[in-house]
Amino acid sequence: MEGQFSGHAFARGEDGYEEARRAAVWNARTPERHPDLIVQAKDGEDLVAAVRMARERGWKIGVRSGGHSWAGNHVRDGGLLLDASGLDSVEIDAEAMTAIVGPGARGNDLLETLAARDLFPPATAPGWLSAVICCRGASAGTGGSTAPPA
Repeated sequence: MEGQFSGHAFARGEDGYEEARRAAVWNARTPERHPDLIVQAKDGEDLVAAVRMARERGWKIGVRSGGHSWAGNHVRDGGLLLDASGLDSVEIDAEAMTAIVGPGARGNDLLETLAARDLFPPATAPGWLSAVICCRGASAGTGGSTAPPA
């Protein structure tokens, strides 16, 4: 597995595996389920390589992004646990009023980054849309538009 990913990969039974499995659940209520492999992705290429590997091996994939699942549903017996929590970048294009948000970015980080530019996600947009549409103004409901720029 070494060298196959730019991030870390832990096969069941290897050093670091149990720490990676426990770290995949935020509230320390780690379920007694054990994936065959845990990949802590460092970049998009790791994500692609891990999915290809899982497909080749016929594995199901559990995905951890921000890690907010109370029950740790992404931790499964067998298969692959793809941990994308390290991909937490937030890039703002204030001119286009859009954001590119990594799958591991937390909502508070996005909101802080937007606020620093006097932007906010529209309150009326669905959650996934809020991550890609930004509006100007001091708070939701003042001076912004929920429609994407033309």
